[in-house]
Order: sequence, then C-alpha cells, then structure tokens
Amino acid sequence: MHKSNNSYDLNTLIIFRRVVELNSLSRTAEELQINASTVSRKIADLEEYYGVKLLLRTTRTLTLTEEGKAFYGYCQSIEDMLKRSENEIMNTQVEPTGTLRIVMPVDLGNLILIDAVNEFANKYPKVAFDLEFSNRPVHVVEEGVDIWFCAGEAQNQSLIAKRLLSYHRHLMASKEYVSKYGEIRHIEDLAAPHRQVKNNNPFHYHGKDLLKDLPYSVSVNSSYAIFRACLAGLGIAYISPALKKRYDIDDQLQTILEEEANSRFWISMVYAERRLKPMRTELFLNFMVDYFDDYLSKYG
Repeated sequence: MHKSNNSYDLNTLIIFRRVVELNSLSRTAEELQINASTVSRKIADLEEYYGVKLLLRTTRTLTLTEEGKAFYGYCQSIEDMLKRSENEIMNTQVEPTGTLRIVMPVDLGNLILIDAVNEFANKYPKVAFDLEFSNRPVHVVEEGVDIWFCAGEAQNQSLIAKRLLSYHRHLMASKEYVSKYGEIRHIEDLAAPHRQVKNNNPFHYHGKDLLKDLPYSVSVNSSYAIFRACLAGLGIAYISPALKKRYDIDDQLQTILEEEANSRFWISMVYAERRLKPMRTELFLNFMVDYFDDYLSKYG
C-alpha cells in the first residue's frame, strides 16, 4: 500500500525506464535534457507512491530491487502500448520498425541462428538489430535485452522461455581415426591410446566427463573448431548430428556409443513477460519458430 496520495505522469515512467537502461541518473538527465535533481526527485516520488524501494543507489552503482525489476517490466509494456496505440490510430505502422537487441551463444549464433536473423532482416528492412554473440548468462530485464537465445534452462522464473529447437550431441570420430586407433564398443574402451579433441566446456555424462583422461593435441571452446579437428582425425569429440549433416559432405564422421553416451538440451528464446510486445518482437518470435520448424525437417 503506497504512502502518498500524490500521483505521477507518464514522463516519470519514461525517466525511470531510462535510468534503468542507462544505469545512471546523470546520463538520463543529460539525454532527456532535464536537471539531475529532477530525475532523482521523480524516482523518489515513485518509491514514495508505492511504498517500496525500486533502486538501490550508491555513489557508483544503481541496482534494481525485485520490485524495481517488476516495475521496469510494466514501464516497458506501457510505453509499447502507447506507441502501438498511436500507430494504430494514425494508421502508420504497416510494418515493424525499431531495434531488436539480441544475445545468442557464439557457435550457435554463427552456425545456425544468424542465417535466420539475416532472412528476417531482409524481410523487414526497417528493423535494426543490435546483436551480441556471447556464452555469458544474460540479465534480460536489467540489460534491456529483447531476446536471449539460451542454451539449457533459464533460471529466472519471471521470464518467458519459448523453446525453439532441441540440440543433440553424440560422440564421433573420423573413419580415418577409427582405422588408426580401433573401434570403441563400450564406455570402458574410452582409454589411451585413444585421443580426444578437448572441449573447454565439456559434456558430463551421468556427472562424469568421459573423455577427461584421454590425451589431446587440440583444446578449444568452439563447437565448429572441434568439429573440424575431429574431421581431421585428431580425436574423439562430442558433435551435433545437425552439424555433421550440414557440413560433413563426404560422410567422414561416424557416431560412437550412440545409445550409451549422448547429450540433449534445448535452445530457448528468453524474454521479459510483456502482455503487449512491440510488433517487431512478436513477428520475430513467430518467424523464428516457423524458420526452425523448416530447418529441423531438413537437418534433424
């Protein structure tokens, strides 16, 4: 229950939103061409109105409280609603506009996702993309990210996670490698003199890295580099069947222990819960689902 009977206007919501996105009272004041004291007072008015702290402020940092995170989401929805209502009333938005800020895993982005993004960009040229290729955890709301392509499960329960595709990996080796080092028919066979192409982010089978004790000549954190090294006969590695199907043109890789050792995880589109999303976001989410329905029918 709030402690004040004073209300606030929509400009206050815009000020709060920009403070969060810029992580600075002074930069917000500069951008909106108002006094820094006005920005500070508007935030204080909001906190007094709702009777909760929205921002924790020190001399160096601004941090959203849980209530602040929720309120920031509402501010986004309100601003989007106003923009869409204006567009509908003026009948001006016949195609999506604006910027989509997206974060995606490095390898999946380069090998799979970027083609879909490029196709969408060609279809809707008034939408600009701010893309970041990174394997880091993403704080969607706090960073102002529209969509995060997350490998595995997103931990934040307040976000929406729309599953896009299931990503599999199997142990594989080149036929040249197998002819040189011998067949592997049991997990116990994964021992020297067999070699691995070492993944710096290893897959754990039942809590154990099956390849841990094998020697290696290449250690890398790129799935595509691992695929190329495995194709060159440098060792055993976990490879996506989709990657093999698309790039192993001469069918040089063979699967090892297909039933005993494999991994599967989901790639999801993670975004803040907003009842009224911008047209560009809504169209992009639907486009990606349709694109990868077709992709999976081709590459499995």
